[in-house]
Amino acid sequence: MKGQPNVATPQEYLAKLTEPRRTEIAQLDALIRKTAPQLAPGIHSGMLSYGPYHYKYASGREGDWFRIGLASNANYISLYAMAADANGYVAERYRSRLPKASIGKSCVRFKRVADLDLEALAELIRVSASTGFTEVLADSGESAAKKGPAAKAVRGTAKKSAVAKAARGTAKKSAAAKAVRGTAKKSAAAKAVRGTAKKSAAAKGVRAAANKSAAAKGDRAAAKKGPAAKGIRAATKKRPTAKNARGTAK
Repeated sequence: MKGQPNVATPQEYLAKLTEPRRTEIAQLDALIRKTAPQLAPGIHSGMLSYGPYHYKYASGREGDWFRIGLASNANYISLYAMAADANGYVAERYRSRLPKASIGKSCVRFKRVADLDLEALAELIRVSASTGFTEVLADSGESAAKKGPAAKAVRGTAKKSAVAKAARGTAKKSAAAKAVRGTAKKSAAAKAVRGTAKKSAAAKGVRAAANKSAAAKGDRAAAKKGPAAKGIRAATKKRPTAKNARGTAK
């Protein structure tokens, strides 16, 4: 368990603690051993454990756990009572008798041992030790597994994974769509540029043709008005006509 010391025996666990927590945990350890002497003490998941057992679900999934657990955390002490029957979880029945503790389905959390009614706590330990938890699991089969905290965590992880997968898919589609739009815009822009270029070239050609036409027209006008044209007209006037030629012959 997170935050627990790396030890192999209950003695090592207690030795790792500092005061006043060491004295409180030692007091609870003694209470559990006295109240439920049939539960062998040990270390499981980094915490003090009592009464190890092996469980197996109808699905075939199995593992090892304990009937009573005790852990010293940074801000509180946790006592785990893995016991339930047809009437529900044993720990939840002691909320009224342990008002200063925060009690969940299988966990009793409290800041100081002095906040507890030790007689009520001892009774909770004794009933939990005799009731156990495996009977409930055996009766309910997979339903217990589906309702358990581990199963809930797995479902939560699966949901998060599915959401993350969907988000990645959406992101990929969005990126692809964005790329397509970008390509389309570039294509449209390039097409527009080519169209503009063509129009510009055509306009330029038209202007050049217009300029050439105007130049030709100007040349013709200049030819009519120029000195050469004037000389030609004068020469024409001076050239004797056929009539004048005949008069001269007579």
